This record gives sequence, structure tokens and C-alpha cells, in this order.
Amino acid sequence: MTIRTGNSIFAHSLPAGRQVASERCCVLFLFTFFLLSLALLPSVSYAAPPKRIISLAPNITEILFALGLGDSIAGVTSFCDYPEEAKQKPKIGGMSNPSLEAVVSAKPDVVVLTTDGNTKEFEERLRSLKIKTLVFTARRLSELPVGIRELGTALGVREKAEELAKETAAAIDRFRMQDAVTPSGAGRS
Repeated sequence: MTIRTGNSIFAHSLPAGRQVASERCCVLFLFTFFLLSLALLPSVSYAAPPKRIISLAPNITEILFALGLGDSIAGVTSFCDYPEEAKQKPKIGGMSNPSLEAVVSAKPDVVVLTTDGNTKEFEERLRSLKIKTLVFTARRLSELPVGIRELGTALGVREKAEELAKETAAAIDRFRMQDAVTPSGAGRS
């Protein structure tokens, strides 16, 4: 006896018992493949905040401090001067030319880069040395709240990031409203 199933990916003739076994095997394979895919994906979030973070951009440094991660910052660029505490952090060079030696010697759990100012080659070099990296991709004000949420989630401070993202979005909205009300050029220098 054979069963033909026209609505199935198993639209070929097999004995009834073998078709059921074939379908089960395929489902098991797909399920196993799905689980392995999840297990092999690089993890980008932390259960607890990382203890040693390197920031490769001033905007990242400000966000890290605002997320309450100041004590975890192990190094910043020579351009990171806000908040005041950032000036006291070890310097690892500039945004476009950070010292690989300084970054590696700081033994970071993660290095946070941006798509603006940090080179792709530097990120690739860090990854080749098995140093975890996070890339902050927000480039416009409108993208900032989403970027903060993503960064906070990846660094294990989701609730604080959500709070900061909402405050940032509200500040952007207030600015837009104020800009819409102010006549062009009035009050600007």
C-alpha cells in the first residue's frame, strides 16, 4: 500500500509506514537544525553587565555612563571627556586609530564601537583575537532610542536602557516641537 500526499513536501510514493518515518525524520532534522543554529549563533547579550568595557567613541562613553556602567569602563578614547568621570578613565588612543596594544592589555570583556569613526579593520582585528565587540549603529537622532535599547540589552542593563531610551525620545520630541514653533532663524546665533 502506498500513500500519496499532494499537500506535503513528501509528495512521493512510499509505503505507509516508511512515509510516516520519513516525515518524522525530516521534522526531527529540522528541529535539530534549528536548535543547533541557535546554539552556534554568537551571543551578544549578557546575563549580568560585563565587568570590563572599552568604549571607542565619545557618544558611546556618555551612553555607558548614563546606563550606570561607568565603573565597568576599562578604557576610552582620548576624545571622551564627558561626563567628567570619563576624563579619569585609561586612554586607548583616538577613535579612528585606537591602540590595539592598549585595548588588548586592558583585557576587556567587550569593546563597543560605532559605524562612524571606528574602522571595520579594527573590529575584525579584535574579533580575530577573540575579543567580543558590539557595534553601535545609530547614526541619526531618530535612531538613538533604538540604539540605546539594543546596547542596553546586549550589555545586560535592559531596564535602565529602556528608561534612558524613553527619556531620549522625549527630549528629541521636545526639541522638534520647539524647533517647529520657533520661526526660522529666530533666536539662533
